[in-house]
Amino acid sequence: MKKPRDPDLWDEPDQPEAPFELSVTLDCPGGSILLEWIRAESNIPETEMRITLSGPDELSWDWASGQLAWRCRVLANAVRGNLGRLRNMFPCGGSVFAGYIPLPNPGTATKPDSWTPLDLPPDLSPWPWLEREVLHMASELRVTFSTLAKLAKEIEESDGGRSFRRSARKLEKEQREAAERAARIAEASRRQMAERRRKEAERRQRAAREALFSRALDYRDIPPTNHRCTPSSAESYPFRCQVFP
Repeated sequence: MKKPRDPDLWDEPDQPEAPFELSVTLDCPGGSILLEWIRAESNIPETEMRITLSGPDELSWDWASGQLAWRCRVLANAVRGNLGRLRNMFPCGGSVFAGYIPLPNPGTATKPDSWTPLDLPPDLSPWPWLEREVLHMASELRVTFSTLAKLAKEIEESDGGRSFRRSARKLEKEQREAAERAARIAEASRRQMAERRRKEAERRQRAAREALFSRALDYRDIPPTNHRCTPSSAESYPFRCQVFP
């Protein structure tokens, strides 16, 4: 039989005029969730907390002010209890704003201003959503505490791993330079071919003009003749020319 949910913690109405505003940031590159409280009247930051996965089945709730961090297991009831405590400590009513920092594309770095807002349902309390996000983060990052992940991290941080990364960067640089050289050679070859085709076209046009001019000179040097061509009955000569003195 499924255990009934705890008393409707999230169904309790928020204060209509709360003294704080809460900003929630899903930090995907950092593997954490950042909670920031701001005083509603003065817009002055009050405090902040970062939620991380500190073990395969443990969440750490770390205060930026240096207070003792909270610890809890990766369970819905434990997460809901800590969020309920925060809700009572810093009442924010419906003034909860959310956003996320996306994962960078391979080979690029995430810019500091890459924060993207999230639209929360206006008729739904943000606290159940935040509870699901905390549990989802823990589920996604739990694999980083596996034996294989630890071994991969140790190899990456070892001298061999650093040497491999240097070799990989060197190979990538050489491949990039080779591709750039090939592109320059191909462009130079294309320009040479285009220049040869242009010169050949100009040569043919010049030769055609010279031939036409030469034929015009030849026609001018032919003396005029007085002749008349009459039809002939011979099969091999369809016309017979008779020259008159």
